[in-house]
Amino acid sequence: MSYNPPAGPVGPPFSPGPPAPRWTEPQVHPSTLQSTDPMDEDFAAPAFDPPRHSPRAEQYAVPLPATAPPPITPEQVNGAITAAVQGRNAIIQAQNAELAHLRQAQLQSAAAPGYPAPRTETLKLAQPSRYDGKQDDNACEDWITEMREYIEYYAHRGHFRDESKKIMLAGGYLKDQARRLWSVRKKLSDEAPMGSSHKIDSLNHFFDVIRHACKEVNGQERIRADYNTLRQHSSVSDYAYDLLGLADQLVSKPPDSEVLERFKVGLQPHVQDRLAEKLDLPTELFAYINLADRIDRNWYEHCWMRRRDTGTVMHASAALNVLPLRP
Repeated sequence: MSYNPPAGPVGPPFSPGPPAPRWTEPQVHPSTLQSTDPMDEDFAAPAFDPPRHSPRAEQYAVPLPATAPPPITPEQVNGAITAAVQGRNAIIQAQNAELAHLRQAQLQSAAAPGYPAPRTETLKLAQPSRYDGKQDDNACEDWITEMREYIEYYAHRGHFRDESKKIMLAGGYLKDQARRLWSVRKKLSDEAPMGSSHKIDSLNHFFDVIRHACKEVNGQERIRADYNTLRQHSSVSDYAYDLLGLADQLVSKPPDSEVLERFKVGLQPHVQDRLAEKLDLPTELFAYINLADRIDRNWYEHCWMRRRDTGTVMHASAALNVLPLRP
């Protein structure tokens, strides 16, 4: 088998041949370069190339109106705006009504027994005055009215729902004599069993207790004042009857020895002078009253006889109306 070389010139073996041409960057004119700046309009997307017209495209083409639509007038614009605003207002009103209904339902559920109502009120009433137990110028009833209005105002707003808290609050607005009276009655109420008349379990019961207690105390004070200032203005028997009646009305009834001393102070001067002349005066109350009554009768009888002898007419009001003394 023989090797047949290819036709053509035969060079030396492993000849490198001619050198390969060197690549050079082509020269491009600046006008042909495309800008890469995004802000450059030349870098924008190419213009839309409409499709070529074809019989099928012309078949489905929408015909344009022959005339342009009429222009919109300002009245139409204003009407559209007004309608839009009215519609929005109607929606807002409906939402507000629904919110108000939900809010009312929440308040009613929150105000149920056992749940404190939300404190939405900021208005505060002036605190009531402090009552000292006096009855002057209907002070007790005025204080009760003021205290009741104060408690009811806050009770309707979720405060003081428990009667015991109302009583505790009202008791804090007492002072001096009224506070001392309430301390005694409160102790009796705390120790009394349920259902007892001494058990103070409501605000109205509390006001009744304060009213009667202060009335009794003030009544006692008036009786005591009358007892201490009573004087003889007619007969000794009348004076003694009034003095003993006042002593019986006092809660702490004074002993007979104290009533006797009080009786001596209130006698008229002519009776006191005659008694001072006596050396052996009785120490028992009713014996002393009987002696003073005899002296008084003798003195009036002596005065009546002198007027008769001198011709002076005695007025009917000077007649004695002797009342029986107590045994």
